[in-house]
Amino acid sequence: MHIRFLFQVLLPAILLAACGGGDGGDEAPPPGTDTFSISGTVTAASNVAVDTDTNDPDSVYVSNNTVATAQAIGNPVMVGGFVTATPTFSLSDRFTVTADPDDVYAVDLVAGQTINLEVVNTPTADIDLGLYDGSGALIDTSLGVARFETVTAVASGRYFVRVNAFSGKSNYVLAIGTGVVPASTLRLASEFLPDEAVVQFQEAVVTAAGGVAALGYQVKAGVPDRPMLVSFAGPRTAVADTGSLPEPLAGTHMSPEQAAKLSTLYRIKAMQGRADVRSADPNYVVKAQKTPNDPYYGLQWHYPLINLPQAWDVTTGTPSSGSVVVAVVDTGVLLAHTDLSNNLLRDGAGNVVGYDFISRTTSSNDGDGIDPNANDAGDESTPSSSSWHGTHVSGTVAAGSNNGVGVTGVSWGAKIMPARVIGKGGGSSYDVLQGIRYAAGLSNDSGTLPTKRADIINLSLGCQNCYSAAEQTLFNQVRAAGVIVIAAAGNENSSQLGYPASYDGVVSVSAVDMERKRAPYSNYGGKVDVAAARQQCRWLRRWPSEDLGQQHRRPGLSLLSGYVHGFAAHGRRGRPHEGGTPRTDPG
Repeated sequence: MHIRFLFQVLLPAILLAACGGGDGGDEAPPPGTDTFSISGTVTAASNVAVDTDTNDPDSVYVSNNTVATAQAIGNPVMVGGFVTATPTFSLSDRFTVTADPDDVYAVDLVAGQTINLEVVNTPTADIDLGLYDGSGALIDTSLGVARFETVTAVASGRYFVRVNAFSGKSNYVLAIGTGVVPASTLRLASEFLPDEAVVQFQEAVVTAAGGVAALGYQVKAGVPDRPMLVSFAGPRTAVADTGSLPEPLAGTHMSPEQAAKLSTLYRIKAMQGRADVRSADPNYVVKAQKTPNDPYYGLQWHYPLINLPQAWDVTTGTPSSGSVVVAVVDTGVLLAHTDLSNNLLRDGAGNVVGYDFISRTTSSNDGDGIDPNANDAGDESTPSSSSWHGTHVSGTVAAGSNNGVGVTGVSWGAKIMPARVIGKGGGSSYDVLQGIRYAAGLSNDSGTLPTKRADIINLSLGCQNCYSAAEQTLFNQVRAAGVIVIAAAGNENSSQLGYPASYDGVVSVSAVDMERKRAPYSNYGGKVDVAAARQQCRWLRRWPSEDLGQQHRRPGLSLLSGYVHGFAAHGRRGRPHEGGTPRTDPG
């Protein structure tokens, strides 16, 4: 094996270091520079492999560009490789006049295992990652424009991994079972709405709507000074249309639904590469964080677990400065519920301060788009199968207490601001953005602002592999406005990053069981800030609305009850510790 080859390709794989421009050429030393020769034996570690068609003309060439010629690799493994979308036109290269856009690897993976790609020559090169099962069916793709790409195996078995040069040329490091890298932003496996994107243009753009129209797209909602909802439906003239998309990998196939989603991702990728676009992200589907049903609500065991009765001896959550407002961004709230109606934030005329931001009538369940009515219309076709998740969350935060009705809320004095963003089949990340903006007193699609912005925003909802630059920017703005944001870490029993809980500035909360151990369904990992007791329950009473006519199950929530109580009771930021409420540290 050639020493030069090892240093140009294998060494970057070991050190995760850049190797020049990745073209494999030699550079003459500056005049007057001493030169040295080295000799000896270089031995690669057992879990290190090298792409068999690198750009080094002195190395042995074995094509690995298709499923039929896939290069077999082990697991765990770290692979050093090279791909180029066009010829390099360098006389010292192997790919002087031909391209090498694809490397394909065959590997046995375990369910849930991630495949991570680090691209050396960013931002000049855009290298993507694809995953196919043993039959050639497309499983996942990662199409971001940044340094890292990630895909995940859904089940144990044989897979094909595709490294594709969308543009430019670069060395890369493919790692399986050897660590975790930052999450990529454009994943086919993520749940999002085809033909839609959340886009914000640069401030210098005079008319963002005109810029969108010039691409053959249209603005569905929003205004240029904040992220807008863009539709790709209709005439399309953007860069990422069919003429510039990479060729499908021979021997593989995908469903029509995957093709529609993939087309959407490539159009978003094209927008991310435009100088006049600040951010472009899929319009992700988010869902309430539900858990398996438990027996009837017999004991609120999670309250003693956080010493809440002792805290109530000090304060029941009504600070001298007035009520603390907690915005519940969720499925809405049953506004007529007797255990909640007195604890809803109201304006001077007695109207509930809240809003319904579900823009798609197909999922709103109330027959219209956004409006001032935040009443929960259900998130299923029939009331009996709906979760009424936002009502349960609101009850945990501030159900009427010491009133002989229903259950007890953590804070006896907090006021709930309902923002309805989840309906039938879930909600969209664009609608969630509007609900958060409203709660924080920022401009939003309703054209209105609450009479008092929220002090705390609770987000017991989310999705995995759905990072959005627009959402991170919003949370930076919300925190700068003095609003505390608390989000569920998620219930997938996974260390995969879930959002919004994993954004900077958001308090990520996981769940523990009665023995103070991590609940078996709760997510975990370095992005989790605190863990708290969590209750899955039913309220042991009938709803006041006669049209429901039955008890309904109450799915649980990832809500840090003691944390919220500390904020609501003391009107302060930081970790609660007064009055016996336990202090918790990040971990």
